[in-house]
Amino acid sequence: MPSPWRLLIVEDSEADYLLLADNLRRQGFAALTERVATAAGLQAALDRQPWEAVLSDFNLPQFSALEALPLVKATDPDLPFLIVSGGIGEEAAVAAMRAGAHDFLSKQHLARLGVSLAREIGDAEQRRARRTAEAEQGRLTTDLDRALAESELLNQIVTTAAGQDNLEQMLTTALQHLRRVVAFTGGSIALLEQNTLTIHAAYGPFAAQALGQRLVRRPGNRSWGVVETGQSFLSPDVLAQGYQPTTPIRAYLAVPLTWHGRTYGLLEIDSTEANAFTPADLALTQKVAARLSGPVELAYRVAAERSARQAEQVASDRVHRLHRLGAALAGALLPEHVAEVAVAQGLEAMSAAAGIMWRVATDPPGLEVVRSVNYPAAVQQATARMSLDLDAPGPEVTRTRQAIWLESAAAQAARYPARAHLARATGYEALVYLPLAVTDSVLGVIAFSFAHVHPFTPDEQAFLLALARQIAQALERAGMYAELEARVVERTAALHTSNAALQREITERRLAEAELEHSRDVLRDLSARLQAVREEERTRIAYRIHDDLGQQLAGLKMDLAWLTRQMTALTPAPAVAEKLTAMGQLIDSMVGTVRVITTDLRPGLLDDFGLPAALEWQLQEFQEQTGIQAEFRGASELPLDQERATALFRIVQEALNNVAWHAQADRVIVALEVQAGQVQLAVLDNGRGVSTGLLASPKSLGLLGMRERARRLGGDLEIKNRAGGGTQVLIHVPTQPT
Repeated sequence: MPSPWRLLIVEDSEADYLLLADNLRRQGFAALTERVATAAGLQAALDRQPWEAVLSDFNLPQFSALEALPLVKATDPDLPFLIVSGGIGEEAAVAAMRAGAHDFLSKQHLARLGVSLAREIGDAEQRRARRTAEAEQGRLTTDLDRALAESELLNQIVTTAAGQDNLEQMLTTALQHLRRVVAFTGGSIALLEQNTLTIHAAYGPFAAQALGQRLVRRPGNRSWGVVETGQSFLSPDVLAQGYQPTTPIRAYLAVPLTWHGRTYGLLEIDSTEANAFTPADLALTQKVAARLSGPVELAYRVAAERSARQAEQVASDRVHRLHRLGAALAGALLPEHVAEVAVAQGLEAMSAAAGIMWRVATDPPGLEVVRSVNYPAAVQQATARMSLDLDAPGPEVTRTRQAIWLESAAAQAARYPARAHLARATGYEALVYLPLAVTDSVLGVIAFSFAHVHPFTPDEQAFLLALARQIAQALERAGMYAELEARVVERTAALHTSNAALQREITERRLAEAELEHSRDVLRDLSARLQAVREEERTRIAYRIHDDLGQQLAGLKMDLAWLTRQMTALTPAPAVAEKLTAMGQLIDSMVGTVRVITTDLRPGLLDDFGLPAALEWQLQEFQEQTGIQAEFRGASELPLDQERATALFRIVQEALNNVAWHAQADRVIVALEVQAGQVQLAVLDNGRGVSTGLLASPKSLGLLGMRERARRLGGDLEIKNRAGGGTQVLIHVPTQPT
């Protein structure tokens, strides 16, 4: 790779200095920079090492570009000097250019900084090269000059080859470098591609016409002779040797591009002057070819790998398309469906412009269209039905079972002159006809048209034939299905009478089932209404007992307390005091009884604090009454309406009753949680479990009531035995009515 530029920047502002360096970097130019701000600093930097260019601000506090310019010219008259300033007048810029500055750029517009530097550095190198050549001409011999020029040329070619990814650009640049040493009129570099030589780079008056030309292998051709033999060719005077060139050339030189014994192409140069090329020119051209052969071989290898990857991708895509076609055809049960899928998938798979499919008809024999897409109406009408004896592609494919590949409309017209007008009427170019053949017969023909000339490669032909085989198999399957359908129709007609009787019976049964289901719904609604009424009545009675009897007992308790105080002041008989005490205890007992009755009818906690608090209280009561250890797990608050909270509370009460009466357990857990809009309630015990017969028994009214409550809320209830012993009741109910 080329070395970075060494740039000396005369600038007092560190920010502007960094701006210049950053612009060069972003424009893709590598540079090693140094900043100076005084005349002494500039002179010291110039004396210390050589520089490719000097960039200077126009005005500095202690210095200026017009003062820096003489110092630079005195050190190296060819050293490029560019003024980069924030803004100076036009007259000052012109004066600087006249004084010897090579270019002027504004700091506000640095887009061409790198390009300007490259141009001026290149011009400076050329000036130095010319001045060096002129200075050395008097002291060195012509052979030494040539050796230096050749060495520089070869170094330039190696540098170009290493830094250029574009093969054509690299070869063109190599020709331009060679032209600086060897004086030739025209030149080209052709590369071997199968059986042709393709010109990838050209120089001279006929370069535009030559670029991209393909030279087919022919006996006696000079270029092919160099490639086939691997030997260079030099003709000082082609006319003297009997050649009759098509261009006005006299001298001709060609060398092969060979790498490790393999020839990849050749480099040719010519001149309109006889004896223009010397053996030294031949040797130098051979060296140039040797320097280019390695990069050319690498480019070929990269292209081959890329082509292989592309071929693998194309093959993978085609396999995917065949699989997709097979999947689509699997759902096509009738020939019409097969045709619709086949034409649509074929158009997509081959990027075709139009498609058509015929099937072979038997009465009368011929081809009849099943599906046609994107053909003009006149073409569709002319090809809607064709005799198998017709001299046309479709009938021919049917007769021969061989595909027909026509890469252009001209090819179709040449093969079938009588149908040339149809080829023109379609407006398309390439055309392919494929037989839809199975083991012993042709079921139809499918054709695709392309908008442009399309030579069908062997891989494309194999792909299309595989596609046709899949379509033929699907068409055969569809025919079998159609035949089966016909048999089914016959069988259906035979069974029609019995089916009618069965339908009547089914209708009657459905009516009975509908009535039964209606009755069940009515019973469910009635049950739900009775439960609601019962719950409302229990709530009303509980509040009535609590409000009426509770208030009356409280008043009676207060009257008794007053009477006791009055009697105490009168010193009553012991029997009276005992009676008063007994009456107080009886009232307290009645208050407790009222509280138990109202709580059993309707727990106040359920209305005042919600379901979790009511369940926790119920478990405490259950544990005190039965001695069974009870535990509540769950959230302290739950967003439920009164109907849902009441129903879930009654389900848990019923489950706890079953545990107390039947489970023979010593521990019970009630777990309550909400997940994804669902209330999940579980009652778990460690008892003996529940039998399957009991679960399915219609006499288990408690279990039926629990299920009906859950179902009424839009949920479900599951009762099953636990793996470690015991029973679990699982209830899932939506938090909101559905």
